[in-house]
Amino acid sequence: MRKFWVIGFLLLAGIPAVAQETRGTISGTVRDAQGVIPGAPVKITNVQTSVTQDVVTNGSGYFEAPLLNAGTYDVSVEMTGFKTLKRTGITLAVGQQITLPLELEIGTLAETITVTGEAPLLEVNAVRTGLNLTQRQIEDLPVQSNMPVMFTRFAPGLSASSTLVYAGQGYVGGPSSSAVPLGGVGGNEWTIDGATNNGVNRQMATSPNSDMLQEMRVETTNFAATIGHGTGVGISMMTRAGTNTPRGTTNYQYWSNKINAANTFQKAVFDADPKAKAAFEAGYSHNFAATYGGPIQIPHIVDGRNKLFMFLSYAYGNDNYYGKAASTRTIPASAKQLAGDFSDLLNLPNGTQYQLYDPLTTRPDPARPGHVIRDPFPGNIIPADRITNPLYKFYRDTLPDPNQNPTSSSVAPVNNYFDAAEPDPLRSHVWAARIDYSRSEKNRFFFRTSGSHFTEDANDWTYINIPTDLNGLSRLRTNWTDTGTW
Repeated sequence: MRKFWVIGFLLLAGIPAVAQETRGTISGTVRDAQGVIPGAPVKITNVQTSVTQDVVTNGSGYFEAPLLNAGTYDVSVEMTGFKTLKRTGITLAVGQQITLPLELEIGTLAETITVTGEAPLLEVNAVRTGLNLTQRQIEDLPVQSNMPVMFTRFAPGLSASSTLVYAGQGYVGGPSSSAVPLGGVGGNEWTIDGATNNGVNRQMATSPNSDMLQEMRVETTNFAATIGHGTGVGISMMTRAGTNTPRGTTNYQYWSNKINAANTFQKAVFDADPKAKAAFEAGYSHNFAATYGGPIQIPHIVDGRNKLFMFLSYAYGNDNYYGKAASTRTIPASAKQLAGDFSDLLNLPNGTQYQLYDPLTTRPDPARPGHVIRDPFPGNIIPADRITNPLYKFYRDTLPDPNQNPTSSSVAPVNNYFDAAEPDPLRSHVWAARIDYSRSEKNRFFFRTSGSHFTEDANDWTYINIPTDLNGLSRLRTNWTDTGTW
């Protein structure tokens, strides 16, 4: 059993070197036909929250609005002697830096020039290669167990594993290793809202649900200091924030092994063993997620519109996947062997390697000082009165019967059991709460608390006779993080 605790609290303004900045910047230059315009007022407005930031161009006509949450923005310039200029529908991605050229025309404030429906703006002041998934893409693209981290295998510059393994909510090993840097150079750097999401061995610590995320970015080539700790791949995710419009979602996924096809090797076992087939068809998965976001409002006390927002999310995974980890094992090949009679193994080629020796006859070897010798069991049979462990009968009764590679006079009975419907039950809970507060243009706050709880009982290959999880591997993974910025 393993337990991972990841507890982090990061004040990004105070220690920026230990976190990756997920907020973006909109900058640019205001000019007219004669040249740049100093002192021009520029207003940047988040369309979803109506939070604004007012800046003024410097002596070179340059302006910059930093630390903006990902989303859609409108930018406007109103200046006496010029027509009002508005640029709408500007999409700012996670950590993106957008440069806008704003050109004013001589006229009156009552006259307005609105630029909409533009082609996507290029990010010309950063060198990036990789994959960027917007909120709409994360919502609409189908992905197993609502785990958007599975999309990393489609990013350019990564080497994806040849087999797409099953991944239930809460898995970290498979999703973390499904795509690695080309040539295996470096490792993956995982972050959520700029704070580390690194677990052990370059694996992620937790896997957020699709409905929790605003955006995900996979950077396979970068030279920015904001991507720290690793020389390989940066995988950054930003959680969703509330807006002025209250909005909730629910999501449910289900599958059943009754309609999932078994592979060729499993079919051969199921045709001969109805109990294994019934166990396989009992496999299922339930995945549920719910979110709610909006302004915080308490009648006559708090009206959070345009300044104070919350976003809550919860996801639950209940998987019983029979047959996911199907593998081959070697077990006693017959009732004779279970009773201690291994005489048939002496008839195999090189059968002497299977000779059993009586440990009670151990004595010093007079021909080789420092060594011992033992007498073989006659006929390679362990006497019944020597099998005295009180749990022996119970353990013997848990063993399944061999279902492949039967005993013969020329082939050793190794790899004679294929556990085609081995159970793998897991339970997963993932939750998060986020608060965004824009107190003023100079003071904006963000706080997120989130956690996950994952349990799994895998590799119980004795499930056919006694489903007690006798040989199961138990996993417990608990994660909690708190992240804030000012």
